Amino acid sequence: MPKLKKNYTPEDVLKIREQARLRAKKFYDANKEKISLQKKEKWAMIMAVAPAKKSNIIKTQIVEPEILPIDEPFVFVEEEKEPTMKMKVKNGKLIIPINFDLAVKKINDLTKDDSSKKIIIDGLKTLLRITNFNDLRDTLKNTKKVISEIENSTYKNDPNKQYDINSKKLLFQNVLTIITDLKIDLKPSTIEKYKSKLEEYKILSYDKTEKKQASSDNVIDYKELMKKILHKFGVKSKQYLIARLYDEFTCRDNYGDLEIIENMVNINPNKNYILIPQKRITLILQDFKTKKAYKAVHHKVSDSLDTLIRSYITQNNLSYGDTLLGKTLLSKFIGHMLRDIGIEKGEGSINYLRHSKISTEYPDASADEKIKLSKLCQHSGATQRAYVRKLRDI
Repeated sequence: MPKLKKNYTPEDVLKIREQARLRAKKFYDANKEKISLQKKEKWAMIMAVAPAKKSNIIKTQIVEPEILPIDEPFVFVEEEKEPTMKMKVKNGKLIIPINFDLAVKKINDLTKDDSSKKIIIDGLKTLLRITNFNDLRDTLKNTKKVISEIENSTYKNDPNKQYDINSKKLLFQNVLTIITDLKIDLKPSTIEKYKSKLEEYKILSYDKTEKKQASSDNVIDYKELMKKILHKFGVKSKQYLIARLYDEFTCRDNYGDLEIIENMVNINPNKNYILIPQKRITLILQDFKTKKAYKAVHHKVSDSLDTLIRSYITQNNLSYGDTLLGKTLLSKFIGHMLRDIGIEKGEGSINYLRHSKISTEYPDASADEKIKLSKLCQHSGATQRAYVRKLRDI
């Protein structure tokens, strides 16, 4: 017989009793006639040898008890069940455990925009996957365990690959954001340990960026890049239009399959468009790498780019429903374009455009201008710093 579980909770005892009752009832129902006959025979034997007694006692109906069979051993098999939330009392106050669902509810109740809430919830999901917490408060109290699990964490889709420095930095940032926004009551010394780890990984990230920039190829000034493209291909060329688009909105490879539309009626929310009404042209980017962190982009182009786009559409006989620059991604096309003007890129072709644009504007930009530039590039300020390269003389 399997070893029974010890130290049953009241819930376990009730469950055992109920299982025993149901098992006894099932046995009785299956052997009712046999049990009844045995009882009648036994009663008849008792009455045969018992002396006759007169009694004025009112006869009552005998209720046959449910009998637990002894010839069928009972074994309690504990079923797998959801972990129960154990309430705690501290200083006379009831402390409710913060499981994942409660944490998500608290985040959704925050007075933040939806994109900010989504970033926090995504961080919470990663923390759940790494620590498998049942009570967020209790888990975060154990700083040694949480820090170790973060530092040894691996990618969900590649368990053999550890998170890089920037990913770990982001996880520690998520922990501190969750502690602050959910008002999790932790000792100041506990919070300080997470802050120290965040600072440590900020330094490691900065050092990594500096080394990468020192070993990376230099880029040319973006204004000089556009001059080279204009001189080589002409103002009416697809190449020059691409250069102008990336000058105004420096996205990733999101200008391929850019459908021309007249209005926003019945558009696909997972597709990119260029809206060309009677007035100002607008770029509508809804499908891009960082769309989970940033809202859809509606960027009104400048007057000069508006004129250039309309001229390009006319000379190429394009109309609504067509794509502005073709139906495929532009990385390969841009790679050929860069080689044709004498640039042998060391990194991806579109990355070269992004590095050139950021390296040209970032060093002399104000704080507000740097924030604006990071939004145009659809990445964070920290990521933008990593894009800066030395400008090469031409």
